[in-house]
Amino acid sequence: MVNNLGVSRALVENSRTLLLPAHLHERLGLIKNAKVRFEDKRITPSIDRIAESLNMSKKKVRKLLRTNHSVKHKPHLHHDKSTHSTGAII
Repeated sequence: MVNNLGVSRALVENSRTLLLPAHLHERLGLIKNAKVRFEDKRITPSIDRIAESLNMSKKKVRKLLRTNHSVKHKPHLHHDKSTHSTGAII
């Protein structure tokens, strides 16, 4: 479980690259792909539809999207080669 306050605090205090755990990155990719598939079919990609198509709860989809939005819109991110891991670099 990702703590949004902890993520925000780490970015403000440390101002360094944030790594998402691989499982979060994979789930966000699944959500993005589901959204694109619905849009290709000219279907509005709602949380309900995405959750159902991925066998995820609506709560989990909302939380992942909120986390993704929160992380993407934080200032002062830079790439630090010394922090590579199996997670996704945001």
